Amino acid sequence: MKKIRMALVALLLFFALTAMVKTPVCAANTTVTGTVGKETKADLLYLGTSGGTMQIKIDSGTDLSECKVILPGTALSVEVYYGSDAYMHAAKIKGGVVGPQATIDTANTTNVTGTISEGTTSDLIYLATSGGTMQIKLDTTTDTSGCRVIMLGKSVQISVARGSDAYMHALTITDISSGTSYSSSAVSSGNYAGLPTASGTISSDSSMSAVYLGSTKYVIDPDTDFTSCKAYFVGRSATVTYYKGIDGVLHAARIVDVSPSSNATVSNSVMATVTGKVTGDSRDSVIYLSTDGGTMQIKLDTSTNTDSCGALYAGKTVKISVAHGSDEYLHALTVTDR
Repeated sequence: MKKIRMALVALLLFFALTAMVKTPVCAANTTVTGTVGKETKADLLYLGTSGGTMQIKIDSGTDLSECKVILPGTALSVEVYYGSDAYMHAAKIKGGVVGPQATIDTANTTNVTGTISEGTTSDLIYLATSGGTMQIKLDTTTDTSGCRVIMLGKSVQISVARGSDAYMHALTITDISSGTSYSSSAVSSGNYAGLPTASGTISSDSSMSAVYLGSTKYVIDPDTDFTSCKAYFVGRSATVTYYKGIDGVLHAARIVDVSPSSNATVSNSVMATVTGKVTGDSRDSVIYLSTDGGTMQIKLDTSTNTDSCGALYAGKTVKISVAHGSDEYLHALTVTDR
């Protein structure tokens, strides 16, 4: 019996040790050091250490206040903890120190957009743009508040200026990758350079609070620019310049109307001037205008002058000068606010 009890104790001890091996436990905020591996992605850090390569999750709550760059070969110090998903997670990352700064001509700046590509180091960004690859110096004073961390593959907008070392230097870097955020202050001045655009047809889900191109929603704000939009109707072709706001959703900075004109020949002589309210039945290039005498259908052309009333939309009351077209429709020559 004694031998049996000893065997049972040994067996239980074996199972306990096995369980401990299969379920490693790491104290919170244990610090590890190493260099960034080329496999690193936005949410997963490959860190080469003296004991091998670690895979460490980068979360939205990871403290990156002391780390500007996470690029292959960069030396980092990472405070890690063991997560419930069996991954190591980064509580805080330190390192990624950038190079010194030259004298920069900040009076002459320009914005460039592209993707951070291979060859980028802690002091020199290789930016793949539509016009080729640019080399842009990264300085200790570069404002990266609009880009949480600089990594390969990120799409960014960089404000650059020439330095005394003949390099272009990064003044500010803004992350424009999908799923990133930056403030509407970036477009409040009407400078849309570098912002992404999307083209499509305005869908039936659209309203004055949001425009839908297909299934993608872009919130319309009080300062959304409609100056290049003749009519905001379902079915019209449009290009939306957008950004992702601090609320985590896409916002329309500008809506440009790109619907084609009709092929009809339109008389230059004003046939009549009518007043009414644009209805929600208005589609594509046809204005449905509710008047005292009934609802009129009036074609809208690219030549229609809407300068004094801005974009047409359902519910707007307007005065329209109309003329007869070869397609038997009435066509709008000018549209003004009533």
